[in-house]
Amino acid sequence: EQEKLMSNPAKALSKKSKPKRPVPRSRYYTSAEIHALWQGAQSLKSVYRNFARFLIVFPFRIGETAELVWDQIDFSNQIIQLSADNTKNAEHFLMPIPSVGMDVLKEIQGGTGKIFNLSSKPDAKMTSWSHLNKKMRSASGINDFSFHHCRRTFSSLLGESCDFDINLIDSLLNRKESGTKSGVLRHYQHAQRLNKRREVMEAWSDLLRKLVRI
Repeated sequence: EQEKLMSNPAKALSKKSKPKRPVPRSRYYTSAEIHALWQGAQSLKSVYRNFARFLIVFPFRIGETAELVWDQIDFSNQIIQLSADNTKNAEHFLMPIPSVGMDVLKEIQGGTGKIFNLSSKPDAKMTSWSHLNKKMRSASGINDFSFHHCRRTFSSLLGESCDFDINLIDSLLNRKESGTKSGVLRHYQHAQRLNKRREVMEAWSDLLRKLVRI
């Protein structure tokens, strides 16, 4: 971009010299670990507790969740709305709110602006993710805790316990590389399948209630 090089020198590397692709991440939480995370979050300050439990319920990315505002919550229709500006893949997305999700939202004192004021500075972006991860690891006893594992846990545990189509479950992760949005299908299929997604989220809600015993 600065026009200092005419070509990318990395492309001249031989196949033997190029680094190997990273091993795909496969970590997800067991039923017992989900219980430990949910109960362990109880010992954290309220904003951390609510944020952690929200991400156990909803398979959002942490950045999307940290920037959520109350105007994006439609309580009457029980959906969370993400605009194209809010998502990593720059696409509008609707997330149904299951019963356990409503319980988590009711625990948070409603108002205006951000739902989760994670930063010590008002309206500032959250940057202390390592600090929050350490808090969660200490509270739950899960030494390799990462919020991203919650997304993988959602799809893995649901896939094992329910007979929903795997593509339907995957659609709730809102991933650009999702198998349901690849190739030609990505350009022609824009159905939200909201009612079916709601069924999936309610099944996840029922499973969570059993796992965390609430």
